[in-house]
Amino acid sequence: MKCAFWMLLSLGVMASAATNRVFRVHPLLFADPPLVLEQAQALVGNDGKVTLDAAQNRLLVMATEEQHRQIADLIQQVSVPPKNIQIEVRINDATSGAVRGAGATVIRGGVLVGGGVHAQGGVRVMGQDSSIQSSRESVQFLTVSSGRRGVIVVSEEAPFVDWFLAYGVRWGYLQAGIQWRQVGARLLVEPRVVGEGHLIHVKLIPELSYFLDNKRCEVAFINAATELTVADGQEFRVGGTEQNREFMSKFLVGYDSARQHRAVDIVLRATILP
Repeated sequence: MKCAFWMLLSLGVMASAATNRVFRVHPLLFADPPLVLEQAQALVGNDGKVTLDAAQNRLLVMATEEQHRQIADLIQQVSVPPKNIQIEVRINDATSGAVRGAGATVIRGGVLVGGGVHAQGGVRVMGQDSSIQSSRESVQFLTVSSGRRGVIVVSEEAPFVDWFLAYGVRWGYLQAGIQWRQVGARLLVEPRVVGEGHLIHVKLIPELSYFLDNKRCEVAFINAATELTVADGQEFRVGGTEQNREFMSKFLVGYDSARQHRAVDIVLRATILP
């Protein structure tokens, strides 16, 4: 009889503990999501439930009140604001284009017949095609939190749209036969401080923006990304690796708003701000 009593009491305590579990949402603030998820799962054990909502940067937790308190304390302890990184972007581009202009040639006497505008007694006005070439350098600064993303505009219109479409279809980013237009190129920059703050890991992701059925879309080519680790304050040139060099050779050219061809050379310098 006593054994039965203690068994019932034990089952009652277990049932009470189970019913005391409640659902709560814990914002992760600046905490590292994988680290907190692992430790929170250890805190709640097999009877609790912890789910990472990466899109909203939060934990969805079913646990006891005490476990919720422990998880909240854990997040506060490991939530350290990320360092800010300044990205100096130096863009050198050689621009070339065709110009339709007017030229004037002095003629002595008579009426001129032929190409150009007819003029009496002295001047022939002719249309002339010429090409211009120029180079320019622009410098801009981006400030990005470690682990976050900045954007660099490469060109307002990309010239190799058929090649990019075939590439995108081959890698599963795009559907064959789409009628995209106004295809522009951007470079996504994701810097992250490594270790004690003397090194910076930089991920460069090429992205194309375009209009499809009057809707603006973007596609990031993750497989063509470049990753490298540089020293704090070190310069590096955007050029790609052996695996994505052909992609980048086409990505770093384009047309600007004046329909002039641009061959772009981008040099970045990443510096950790105090």
